[in-house]
Amino acid sequence: MRSKKMEFNILIYFILFSVGFFGGFSYLKELISPYFTGFCFDAGKTIYIIIFIYSLIVFFPIWNDGLKNLKKIDMNEIISVLLVTAILGAIVMAMFNGSMKNGSMPKLDSGGVINKILMVTIFSPIIEELYSRAAVFFVLKNYIKVSDGICLLISSLIFALFHYKSLIEGNANFAICYFLIYFILGIGCSYLYFKTGNIISPITMHIIWNVSTIGGYLVKYLS
Repeated sequence: MRSKKMEFNILIYFILFSVGFFGGFSYLKELISPYFTGFCFDAGKTIYIIIFIYSLIVFFPIWNDGLKNLKKIDMNEIISVLLVTAILGAIVMAMFNGSMKNGSMPKLDSGGVINKILMVTIFSPIIEELYSRAAVFFVLKNYIKVSDGICLLISSLIFALFHYKSLIEGNANFAICYFLIYFILGIGCSYLYFKTGNIISPITMHIIWNVSTIGGYLVKYLS
């Protein structure tokens, strides 16, 4: 059972991070960047680390309970959902093949590559699942009182919109294609969270998905 204090913390987290994820953090980064000149961490990395730590603190009972019940997680189910999600994503990619124009690939030094790997394979999956699943589900179920199906769809929609920065890097077909892929991934992760009740399940699937994605990214980067 969640305490009233925890419920309040999750609600505040949802409000703050909804504003932050959809533009607030970018504005904050621009605001404080001049004060980070000469530091080993820039403003963006500092904000990201604070987000990560704060997310772990707010949702400690949820992910800690998930870790305690790791034995109950069915990896076969996670892999099955992942495969279905990947197949659907591949179908979407095939539908838009040849009609997409994406942005140019950023040039990275060795440190940039390491930071990218850490962000995509560890920090992002944890932060995004705690927000898109734990926080969004909590607000939708406890305050808006929507059904499970509507909750799954809204959570997946928010998850897809959460990646709006990458969606606007290319043309319209690029944006539509990757919006659908993120939406499908969101549905897969939401389904696992509903099915297992363990936040570690969608985090695990998200990490596996991102590891495969960063693998392709590195191949293009090294080539």
